[in-house]
Amino acid sequence: LGGLSYHYRDPNKQYTSNYVVEGDDTRKGLASAAYVNGMYLSVAEFYIRPESQMGGTDGVYKIISTGKDKMGFLNKEATRKIEALVKIKPMTGANGFDGAIICKSGISGVGNAQTDSYDSDKGGYNEATNNGQEGNIFSNEEISLVGNTLVDGDAHCGPEDNITLTGNAEVTGDKGAAGQKISLPSIVVPGDAIDEGEINGNLTLTTGTYTCSGINLNGQEELTIQGDVRLYCTGNIQISGQGSINVQNNESATNFHIYCTDAVTSVDVVGNGEFFGTIYAPSAEIKISGNGDVYGQLIGNEVKFNGNGKLIYDEQLKNTLWWPEKKMTKNVIYWREVGL
Repeated sequence: LGGLSYHYRDPNKQYTSNYVVEGDDTRKGLASAAYVNGMYLSVAEFYIRPESQMGGTDGVYKIISTGKDKMGFLNKEATRKIEALVKIKPMTGANGFDGAIICKSGISGVGNAQTDSYDSDKGGYNEATNNGQEGNIFSNEEISLVGNTLVDGDAHCGPEDNITLTGNAEVTGDKGAAGQKISLPSIVVPGDAIDEGEINGNLTLTTGTYTCSGINLNGQEELTIQGDVRLYCTGNIQISGQGSINVQNNESATNFHIYCTDAVTSVDVVGNGEFFGTIYAPSAEIKISGNGDVYGQLIGNEVKFNGNGKLIYDEQLKNTLWWPEKKMTKNVIYWREVGL
């Protein structure tokens, strides 16, 4: 951060640096760098303020840094003040892939299944007023779409594989082989996750991080999600009959995330209900069937979807740090020298 201030540094010398940050919202600090031989001292005072505090955009920060160089052998001091506006945001999904389905092996769609997208920041999904074209699907291997399957977005298979469309199946966006393969990191259950054992009956989870040995819901059994919940699963998932997962914030898919370890080989969801959230199961076959709609994102080893339901990608997931290895990226809106 002190580097935003101007001071000369000899690349052949060694420096020591000290950073002090105080406060939660507006952060203030001091950065210093000195020659080890004490020839001169460089000091930068800075503060960082989220623009949202001033009615601006979330994720945009103003950084003001004042740097001073005191060159003892010349008995002179140089001072400059720099102001920068920076936007911080998560890097997009799996190696830049974002969409309704992402998987390492094949994707198959049968029947009247569809993919689509919406922006939950604008409210719930609506085909007329809140309907995007980012129902993208990505696979490291072959993609097979049969019947009336519709992908409202792009479809990209593995670099050496093919996309097969049979019957009235359609892809509205670009389709073809991807230039790179998708890498899906394994999941490690956090040590502080609350252990719920096997979830096989009515249960309510409130904001927090949980782990379970599997999910088996049928009949009228319901898992209710209230708030922001991350659920780490170490066993297979089966939801059938009238069993359901009820995410009470039913417009956004950014509040509920299921992470499966490599021990999970099957995620099977059959029914007519709605699901809002993400499922990350890098070693599992994910099967979605029935007439229900999935709002969010499915990531697995293999994905099969059929029936009359839709897989509707929430575009706000691109701005959410739910991905296991998502990193932040920055965009400098402006950088300028200002008066002291």
